Amino acid sequence: MTLKNNDYIDDTNICIPPIDILNKYYLITEKLYKLQMKFAKENQELTSLRDFLLPLLMNGQVGFKEDKAEG
Repeated sequence: MTLKNNDYIDDTNICIPPIDILNKYYLITEKLYKLQMKFAKENQELTSLRDFLLPLLMNGQVGFKEDKAEG
């Protein structure tokens, strides 16, 4: 006899917490998800900037600005 996914799902007990706990969980995870998305976007932008600037730096087309306080 071959079992299908539905057979496993039908035999699975799922505990669903009360709505107030679900709401608290949502409020916490929503903030974390937004922060994660913000960092992912920043990382993508920094990667793009690196990929643009690194070849210019390696070819000597751009350089670092000297700090005038050192002089």
